[in-house]
Amino acid sequence: MTYSELEMRAYEAFIRRAAALDFPFMLKGSYVTRQYFAQPTDRTPQDLDWVYTGRIGSPAEAKTVFDDWATRVTELAQDDGVVFQSFQKNAFWRMIDYAMADDFPTINTDLECWVDGEHFENFTLDISFNLPLELPSEPLIYQPLQGEAFYLPHTPPLALQVAWKLHQTLVRPRFKDLFDLLHLVRHPSFNETTRERALEALKKECRADNTDFGRLRWLLTGNLQPLYGTPTAEALWQAWRHNSSAFVPSQFYEQRAVHITDAKQLPETLAGFEQQLQKSFQHAGFDAVLEQLPAPGANNKKNSSSEKRGFFNSLLDFFS
Repeated sequence: MTYSELEMRAYEAFIRRAAALDFPFMLKGSYVTRQYFAQPTDRTPQDLDWVYTGRIGSPAEAKTVFDDWATRVTELAQDDGVVFQSFQKNAFWRMIDYAMADDFPTINTDLECWVDGEHFENFTLDISFNLPLELPSEPLIYQPLQGEAFYLPHTPPLALQVAWKLHQTLVRPRFKDLFDLLHLVRHPSFNETTRERALEALKKECRADNTDFGRLRWLLTGNLQPLYGTPTAEALWQAWRHNSSAFVPSQFYEQRAVHITDAKQLPETLAGFEQQLQKSFQHAGFDAVLEQLPAPGANNKKNSSSEKRGFFNSLLDFFS
């Protein structure tokens, strides 16, 4: 068993147990995203991210709620070859006292488990809370790497996943989000209604942090350079796609393509990738909204503050 397979077995065992308990926790991130790929094996997931959909008022309440959930999940037995150490044996949450100062706090902890008898201790669990959700969660039939599919009661709807990744791209683009968008907007269920819901959710997020909504025009037309600025999109593409040794400032670093997919299946050039993006957005009907978009930079004063806020938010997201 490779390390990636070991990690997926462990993380999906936690997802399976959490699904069986049906507490108000919504799975988000790459473990959900890959379920929308035509071939889920084309996307290697990374972190295990959850959103608590209730409201937390204090660090003490957060610890009580999350301790109870993590303990119940880790103590639930399933016939999947995975055994967890009870969370009670090492119950802690990093920075829980300081997280409450953030608008949308995220905390994390470490778990231990054994997969077919093999010890796995690099298990990191992230939970965000007090996050406003523009659309309600939806159930998903989840197909794990190994074993039968199961019912997962709370996941972000496709429209919200697209809105989140579009917003991240307008604030600070990352090739992994663009790669995911290629596949999300190609999903058979992405129709006109889904597109309209995604755009409405995106508009609300842009209004909330003064992100320039007009920047979407560059993305939809496959023009990535204005979104990236400096370092250039080409330099970051070479680092991400081809693992070039060129220096990339830490705030712009992201895991290389080889860590999330078979990089050999990606276009060789940035121009080829931009063409894929443009065609995917056209196929999903986004051309219909181009005429309605404001020009990029039409609200430069607001966008200046949003770029600063977006930069620090993305740093927090990167290191969480």
